[in-house]
Amino acid sequence: MSQVENRRILLIDDTPAIHEDFRKILVDRSPADELNEMEVALFGAKPQTAAPRFEMDSAYQGEEGLAKLRASLEDDRPYAMAFVDMRMPPGWDGVETIERLWAADPRLQVVICTAYSDYSWEQVLERLEVGDRLLVLKKPFDAVEVCQLAKTLTAKWQLSRQAELKLAVLEDAVRRRTEQLGAANEALQADIVERRRAEQETVNAYRRIADILEFLPDATFVVDGEGTVIAWNRAIEEMTGTPKGEILNQGNFAYALPFYGTRRRILIDMLDDDQETLERRYSGIRREGKTLSAEARVLMGGEVRDIWSSAAPLYNMQGARVGGIQSLRDITELRRAEQERSTLEAQLHHSSMMQALMIQLGHDLKTPLTPLFALLPLVRKQLSDPALDRMLEICQNSVNQIQGLSSKAQELVRLSCRQTALQPVPVPLSSAVECCINGCATLFRQRGITCVNAIDPGIVVEGSSEQLTLLFDNLLTNSARYAAENGTVRIWAELEPGAVTVSVQDDGLGLKPGQSGMIFDEFFKADAARHDQDTQGLGLAICKRIVLNHKGRIWAESAGIGKGTTIRFTLALAEKGIK
Repeated sequence: MSQVENRRILLIDDTPAIHEDFRKILVDRSPADELNEMEVALFGAKPQTAAPRFEMDSAYQGEEGLAKLRASLEDDRPYAMAFVDMRMPPGWDGVETIERLWAADPRLQVVICTAYSDYSWEQVLERLEVGDRLLVLKKPFDAVEVCQLAKTLTAKWQLSRQAELKLAVLEDAVRRRTEQLGAANEALQADIVERRRAEQETVNAYRRIADILEFLPDATFVVDGEGTVIAWNRAIEEMTGTPKGEILNQGNFAYALPFYGTRRRILIDMLDDDQETLERRYSGIRREGKTLSAEARVLMGGEVRDIWSSAAPLYNMQGARVGGIQSLRDITELRRAEQERSTLEAQLHHSSMMQALMIQLGHDLKTPLTPLFALLPLVRKQLSDPALDRMLEICQNSVNQIQGLSSKAQELVRLSCRQTALQPVPVPLSSAVECCINGCATLFRQRGITCVNAIDPGIVVEGSSEQLTLLFDNLLTNSARYAAENGTVRIWAELEPGAVTVSVQDDGLGLKPGQSGMIFDEFFKADAARHDQDTQGLGLAICKRIVLNHKGRIWAESAGIGKGTTIRFTLALAEKGIK
């Protein structure tokens, strides 16, 4: 509303005829105006200034007038002035109506229209905060007077509104300028304090920088604008074996001597070279902004070392180049570790391929072996020729050997697979061993072997029941095969803090010196001359993998050939390891 002239008027009077009169005076066009327009159109006469027209809303009671005022404010179309009758029975009188109108819109200009009033002017002034917002129009009123009041008060409202807006703009400008001046003053005070602090800091700056440089973990040196060494820290002394006393204040590429044995340009001397020159003359140099970095292989202390280095220019407060700094780091061990890691990753990839191959091979072998394994015994029953029966027996034993080898190999691959997650549960140790002894009972009886389980029934370990059963089955089968005829196999356990050491001992073949560390390798046989088709050389390898899966240790002990073998391994006790 501040940019367009506001000619909106609210008339509050309980007499409809008054509304008609006001509308004729303020809103409707007069015959003189129409005649003037016709004269201009027909004769080209100079147009006369027409009386201003207004937009007027009517209300017949004070309550209705207040409602319309509030609606106009909500629509952002406020009234500039209101004509209010003094007496409007049965509702509010003029004074109460004006009081409520000004409570809603203090800017509203008001004209009291009255022929007779229940209030004296002094009472009106006492009740209302009149200021310059109230005029009185006595009935009967003159049309010119009404028109002039409307024109003057709407113009006054407009000017007051413009003045308010300008005042608000000025106040905001003053406020912002005051804030700026305050901020500038604070900044000035802070700048004074900062300058004093900077002056104090400058006194100690060089010493602090020198101390920091001295104790940097990376070997570092600094040169001035003439290429003279002005700093040589402790780390570079240790790297090169050159004390700072021998090189400080030295120029002419003296800093290259400890690395190359000759005076020559190194990375710090290439800071000003453009990218094309660097790419043409040197390989492996990288630029990030104004910093250069590179790796080089140098001979230091009679040994070839891999050195990573970074160099950057130094500037003064005015932005002028005053020198350079270069840091070096011995990355020889890092490169060796990376090479070892690459080797291990290649080995791991090869191992994964072998696992996949073994799984596929085991699957492919089972397919043709299954019918052979089932049909050979049936064929043997149909033969009466001993020679043919013997040949079929050899075939059947070979099939059993291949099937056993395939099963053992697949079992080892499954246990070695990284995706095989251990699901530990409490396992009663003695019960697990007893179950496996019963499973090997036939093999023990065939060789007359006595198996003694001396494990405390109360010992409980943490592990996979399935894998521990497979562990003891392989150990007992191995002992039953290699124990002495009519000999003894003993199993016992010794408690340790948080763990238990289990021992499986036989009194049979024994081991040669040096074989105790080899018997857990795949396909190893202690007696290579012994052709035993019932063994595949994978049982103890499977045992080792199971123990490693349980984060334990396994080892073998033997006093020598013919003196038996003891296999020992450790397992973790369950939370309540002893019942």
